[in-house]
Amino acid sequence: MKQPDGFLNLMKPPGITSRQAAVKVGLLLGAKKAGHTGTLDPGACGVLLVCLGRATRLSSFVADAGKAYRAELTLGVSTNTLDSEGEVTWTCDSSGISERDISEAAASFIGDIEQTPPAFSAVRRFGKRMHWLAREGKPVSAEPRKVRVHRIEVLAFSPGPPVRALLEIECEKGTYVRALCADMATALKCAGHMSFLLRTRVGDFEVGDSVTLDEIRELGATASRDLIIPMDRVVAHLPSIRLSADQARAALHGMAVEGEAPGLVRLYDDNDNIIGLAKCEGGKLHPFLVLGR
Repeated sequence: MKQPDGFLNLMKPPGITSRQAAVKVGLLLGAKKAGHTGTLDPGACGVLLVCLGRATRLSSFVADAGKAYRAELTLGVSTNTLDSEGEVTWTCDSSGISERDISEAAASFIGDIEQTPPAFSAVRRFGKRMHWLAREGKPVSAEPRKVRVHRIEVLAFSPGPPVRALLEIECEKGTYVRALCADMATALKCAGHMSFLLRTRVGDFEVGDSVTLDEIRELGATASRDLIIPMDRVVAHLPSIRLSADQARAALHGMAVEGEAPGLVRLYDDNDNIIGLAKCEGGKLHPFLVLGR
């Protein structure tokens, strides 16, 4: 069976890592290479865009895309992991907090903000993942980083106890929703953690179009390949240029070919197969990412 090249919009289930989910997809579809374009915590679920075969070379174009989430904020209990998987570190009475209080706190986190990644995260410090250091009893602090949050809306509110709010969040890459929930609780002068997380969108890939591991198993490898999204879908915003057979052969070897285009372009061979991406300079197209055939 031919190696599949493309993307699969997977509904990652809770209980496994993103890497484990990608490996399972690869095995089910007979892909020699399988990766993903943005980590979801093991306890979280939702859209995980799995890249297969040559599509792994385009993963960065998806990793930079905006994301949307449904997250539950529980007030009155804090944990060391900032989610429901961790150990309780602080409890308090949250009964006086209203839906309006949460909406006002959320508003203060819209825009460009500084955020410190959680101690239990995949960020590297001193050559190790922070979550490994934390589990070894050597928690370290990451450097604060700028992230961008476009929208936080309270979709549902429960006065509890404990107080719970279902939030819809739209943000850019690198935003930790766990940290955002914990920071909102701090702004409310209350303990708090993220008790549920569903990623509903990555770029223009929606959870409503995602497929589960069980559905892939039931369909089987051959039928499931119809679910694979073509490689060039993630770079469809770039203009395209169709090359002659001789130009395509040269481009596949990384050689510049004649051509004019604005900025970055998709390169196709004479059979309309995408073969790579190029940058136009001085009347020539310079391939910087070659996908091959």
